[in-house]
Amino acid sequence: MTLKEKRLINLYRLLTVAALASTICAGAYAAAMYSPGLNTIDLQITVPAGAFVSGFDVLPNGHYLINDGRAIREVSPTGSVALYTFGSPVWGTFVRYNPADGKVYFGESSRGNIFAFSYTSPSDAAFVANIPNNFDMDFRDGRPYVVASNAFWTESSICLLGETGSDLIATSDGPSGPLAFDSDGSLIYIPASYGPTTQIIRWSSAQVADAIGAGALARADAAVLTAIEGSYGSAFIDGRLMFTNNAVTPNAIQIYDGGAVSTFATFVQPGALYPFVSLVRKNPATGAVCALVSYYDSNWNSYTVISQITVPEPSSAAALCSLIGLAASAKLLRGRRK
Repeated sequence: MTLKEKRLINLYRLLTVAALASTICAGAYAAAMYSPGLNTIDLQITVPAGAFVSGFDVLPNGHYLINDGRAIREVSPTGSVALYTFGSPVWGTFVRYNPADGKVYFGESSRGNIFAFSYTSPSDAAFVANIPNNFDMDFRDGRPYVVASNAFWTESSICLLGETGSDLIATSDGPSGPLAFDSDGSLIYIPASYGPTTQIIRWSSAQVADAIGAGALARADAAVLTAIEGSYGSAFIDGRLMFTNNAVTPNAIQIYDGGAVSTFATFVQPGALYPFVSLVRKNPATGAVCALVSYYDSNWNSYTVISQITVPEPSSAAALCSLIGLAASAKLLRGRRK
């Protein structure tokens, strides 16, 4: 075999391995969301035909909770299990795990009912309250607060759920939007809007405490933090308010921090139609920022995924990509020198 033939064979082998590495690398990092400097892995969720995943949360063990209007499911990379099944299909709303009492709270807007069960004993599911058009829930001092719209979707109300009923805490114009409490107990709310913008507003912890039991806060009592295009879900993650924004292009997870809004991650799935980034949470077991994302492909097949965004970790695929990239560069340089 001549020297030229040996070089051609070596080049062919190199190109074959490089092509394989390219495929592996693309597969390792392909996902619905992209955040600079971080890795994203998608976990696809299978739901019944016609169902829509409206509620999403993360358990202390790192597993996920979803509300698809058919059941409350616990989802992990190995599959899913129904913890609670609705008697008949409903329009699901939120699902939240409360670390203070170990219960899973969830709602539906078909009848306006809210239920809860102990995570360790789902069979004890019990009725909590009836709040028509309920939408979202968060916890303050271990107690659940719910936001809901009125019958005409022109005003939203935030209520504290207690053992003897609900206590009106605050009202705002516009349909219901996401709420979240910061570490101090202040209430951050983003009213939905039919216009091009809305606002992130805040009632202080002292104001919320004063509204418990008697009286209620108005939007005029809240401090306006900033104007944004819109939001469907929000959460405090590592001390910063993260929220989903589907009124920007591309759809994004954004951060409000220090008086400014920045973009944390954007939707990047190639060829996807009608993407929607709905909810964002932190996985306490892994530290990943997790987003619930849905979209269609060109054949109108629907997809629902949990995009897990985290600090890159060394992996065999990443190592192979780096090693082959370095080897390819060295060989090609040596090839040019000959």
